[in-house]
Amino acid sequence: MLPTLLTEVHRAPAQAPQACRAALVEAYQITAALLVKLGERSLAWLAADRAMSAATGDQLLVACAAVQLGQALPASSRARSVMLAAAYQAAPPDLDAGTPQVLSLCGTLLLEAAMMAARSGDERATAELLDEAADMAARVGDGQDHHHTAFGPITVELARTAAAIEAGDTRQAVTRHQKIIG
Repeated sequence: MLPTLLTEVHRAPAQAPQACRAALVEAYQITAALLVKLGERSLAWLAADRAMSAATGDQLLVACAAVQLGQALPASSRARSVMLAAAYQAAPPDLDAGTPQVLSLCGTLLLEAAMMAARSGDERATAELLDEAADMAARVGDGQDHHHTAFGPITVELARTAAAIEAGDTRQAVTRHQKIIG
């Protein structure tokens, strides 16, 4: 179904270029997400890169596309810098003025970057990025799915648990997990 989806999105009429561009970015995001789940990271990276290219010029679309790039390249230092750049470019100067949709994207990108930092053993950066994401999550709240991110306070706590696992702190991971499911 994906080849047909991509073909149809590319054929979309040029009468609404912004809407067509958003659909193209989302089609490549879906493709990248599926390829990650199938273990095809190289192809997922290609789809995420195409999403980034299609999103060029629109900070919100770039942030959407960058989420999938982080999924496709979970251990890449370059991907971490892309996550942070996209998050900070899309973030409002005053978080209180940010919409839940934008904060969800920025927070998700910070979580991706935090997990990359955790995988590389950078505990300080991991903690700082998780705290920054938690601040955004508190403004968004739980039970939302803006831009298909499912971002919120519980997601940040789950990321803290995963980061503890990456750091080898199983006691903290179990404690955090028990608190979350409680």
